[in-house]
Amino acid sequence: MSATDVLRKVPLFSDLSEADLTGFAAVTREREYPKNSVILFEDDPGDSLYIVSSGQVKVVLIGEDGREVILSVLGDGDFFGEMALIDDEPRSAHVIAMRDSQLLVLRRDDFQMQVTGHPKIALKTAQGAGAAAAAGGREDRRPGAARRQRPRGAPAHGPRR
Repeated sequence: MSATDVLRKVPLFSDLSEADLTGFAAVTREREYPKNSVILFEDDPGDSLYIVSSGQVKVVLIGEDGREVILSVLGDGDFFGEMALIDDEPRSAHVIAMRDSQLLVLRRDDFQMQVTGHPKIALKTAQGAGAAAAAGGREDRRPGAARRQRPRGAPAHGPRR
């Protein structure tokens, strides 16, 4: 499936014309992550939106006792990291591939250049970030709730290119 086809299914981009979708697709990057690889670590710099093209990922926190707390499981067409498009805060959780997964990555700088002529997307992004915060995103970062460590069984390698 092409990047344009993937973006078309994402609510954030669903109102765009074909030409505008193509513009956003042109600035995305495709990344492949093998099963159990860490896509993001909690507290990593947040500078990109990730869209699951295929596969399945989980968003987790690691408790003080080392147990994994799954916040959500995401599949085809789902996305995460939208808060990184509007703020400079670090990542609020780990994201790990549950199956071999292919993701589209849209960096903040590229997003901001594309969104200039699309205020609806900026509004949808802000609304999505607000919903994420209400559901336990950055606003729920209690001291000691989780610590940065490699999730159990997760290899240290990054994406395959």
